[in-house]
Amino acid sequence: MAVAGGLIVRGGRPNLSRRAAIIGGLSLLGLARCSPLSGGYRYKLFVEIEVGGRRYSGSGIREIVREDVWAWPDQSTLRQTTVHGKAFWIEVGALPSLFVLLRAHGDGLSSIWDPSMYLEGAGKRVSLLPNQLPGLVYFDDIDRKTSAVLVKPNELSERYGYGARISAAWVEKTWRLKTSGISKKLPWIRALRYDILNNQTISESPDVYSFNLPDYWA
Repeated sequence: MAVAGGLIVRGGRPNLSRRAAIIGGLSLLGLARCSPLSGGYRYKLFVEIEVGGRRYSGSGIREIVREDVWAWPDQSTLRQTTVHGKAFWIEVGALPSLFVLLRAHGDGLSSIWDPSMYLEGAGKRVSLLPNQLPGLVYFDDIDRKTSAVLVKPNELSERYGYGARISAAWVEKTWRLKTSGISKKLPWIRALRYDILNNQTISESPDVYSFNLPDYWA
């Protein structure tokens, strides 16, 4: 008896194993099989800003998950990267809180913010430049989900006053618990988790950036 590619071969005649039969059945439904978790890690991101001569900071822990996705029937394998966690925010006195998103926004594109390129081969903690951070937004009216506005790191002073800047930022690997609490800061966001689309647009800026639920909670 020999085993090859999900087939059990006895006496030169292949017979489908139970596992292969299940996979075959799923392929008829147009589904794909995902391998067990094949990689990933948790990271802590810290951001500090200086506004009016005072410094304010916030941090959050998220998780990067990587899976090998096997498409049936062509058996091609793709590496899929997702992020699990929640946005965090920086309280800035009487000014609007600054939210640090799960996704990056730049050049009209939006993608998962994955710090692997900074952490690979580096020490435990790696300093980041402002333009290496994920998307930053504030709300004109925090009770109105459509009022989110993108803040470009080099334009922080346009919203928070002369001299406002990102004074420090770093990322490090960790196995501590992921950050929670976004629904307390943005009470309306919990309802979006039960929206059938699960990616309802929260806001769109003049630069054609769209802020969706996965920016805040994934």
